[in-house]
Amino acid sequence: GEAAAAAAAGEAEAEEEEEASELSDFAKYLGIEQGEKHLMWIAEMAANTPLPADWSSHRTPDGQDYFFNNTTNESSWQHPSDGHFMELVKRIKENEEASLRMADDLVQQLSLKSGASPPDRSRSPGRTSSGSSFGGGGSSIG
Repeated sequence: GEAAAAAAAGEAEAEEEEEASELSDFAKYLGIEQGEKHLMWIAEMAANTPLPADWSSHRTPDGQDYFFNNTTNESSWQHPSDGHFMELVKRIKENEEASLRMADDLVQQLSLKSGASPPDRSRSPGRTSSGSSFGGGGSSIG
């Protein structure tokens, strides 16, 4: 009765947590950091991408999954689509960083024109995983 229902609910919750943890690990493998929740759709899409028609999935005797291209006889530890998703993550991050630099340059220019002090960004944490914060080079908008 109730005990069985509670046990089933607990198992379902544990399964969901394990799937979320696996997706988080997979996202990190693709280059998505923990705080970049807006990029998790890429990890979800990559995790559910089927193999291309000429590829098949196999497992070694010790349990390692690998992929085999039946046309070229190429084998890979990596899903054939993973590289495309890694490149997508990289390009989105580059575009985000460029947009932040442009926005920061514009704020600086507007502050100088108005005579107001630009916002103090030294207290806010950096936005990129590379450790860089706002500011720096970038193109001028004017």
